[in-house]
Amino acid sequence: MDSNARERQRKYRREYYQRPEVKARQKERMRIYHKEYYQRPEVKKHRETYHKSYQKEYYQRPEVKKSQRDYMRNYMKRPKVKRYYRELRQRTRMQLREKFFEMYGSACSCCGEMEKRFLTLDHINENGHIHRKKKWSEGVLRDAISRFTPDEYQVLCFNCNAGRALNHGVCPHSPNEPETSIWDTKPSKGMRQRRNLRKRLFEKYGAFCSCCGESNARFLTLDHKLNDGSLERKMAGGNKSLKLWRKALREYDPNKYQILCFNCNCGRAVNNGVCPHIDNPPLAICDGQ
Repeated sequence: MDSNARERQRKYRREYYQRPEVKARQKERMRIYHKEYYQRPEVKKHRETYHKSYQKEYYQRPEVKKSQRDYMRNYMKRPKVKRYYRELRQRTRMQLREKFFEMYGSACSCCGEMEKRFLTLDHINENGHIHRKKKWSEGVLRDAISRFTPDEYQVLCFNCNAGRALNHGVCPHSPNEPETSIWDTKPSKGMRQRRNLRKRLFEKYGAFCSCCGESNARFLTLDHKLNDGSLERKMAGGNKSLKLWRKALREYDPNKYQILCFNCNCGRAVNNGVCPHIDNPPLAICDGQ
C-alpha cells in the first residue's frame, strides 16, 4: 500500500470516528464492557485491596494530614457551619431529654416541679462530676437511656440538683435538712472563698431570685442579663466562677447582672434566653418549703 492510500485511510478513519452515531455506538459499547469488567470477582478483589492500601498510605502522609486539619479548622469557623452544628446539637440534646423524661418521669422527684425546661438528670450516688469527665452531658443522657437504672439516675429540677451539690448531697427541700443557714456551716478551706463571694454578691444584688422570688440561698446564683455569660467565661479562663463574681462585685451593674435561682437561670439557657416563667407564669412564688 502506497503512502497516498495510507493517508486516505487515516483520513477516512478520522472522519468515521467523528460521526455522532459512531460515537454513541462506541460509548454504549464501552459502557457495557466496563460494567461487565468491573463485576468480575478478580477485578473487584484487586480494586478493593489496592484502594484500601493506597488510601491507608495516602492519609498517613504528613502533608495530607496537615491539609485536612487546616481545611477542617477553616470549615468549622464558617458562620453557617457553626450555626448548623449548634442547632444540630440543640435538637439532639432535646430529643435525648425527651426520651430520658419518658423513661424516668416528667416531674422533679423532690419538689414535684413539672415544667420540663426546669428538669435535668441527677446522679443519686453523687458521682456526676466523675461521669461527666469521661463523657459529655449527651453521653451521660445516652448512658441513662441505654440502661434503665432508677437506682443510679433520677429527675430533679435545677434548683434541687444544684441545692444537693451545695448542701452535701441533701436537697434543701428535704425534711431532713438541718435548720441552719448556709452561712452558719463550717466550710472547708477551699470553699471559704466561694462562700464569702456568694454572700457579698447577694448583699449587693439582692438575696432572692429576680424572676420567681426564690429566697433560699442554696438555690441562688449570678446571671448575665445580656445572655453573654458564655463569652465572659471564655475570656476569664482559670477559675471562671470566682473571676466573674469578683468582676460583678467590682463593677456593680444591675443592668448587666442579676440574681436568679438555678431554675430560672438554666431555664433561660434552655429556652433561648427567656425564662419559662414568662411563658407560663407561676401560680405562687416558691418559698423553698
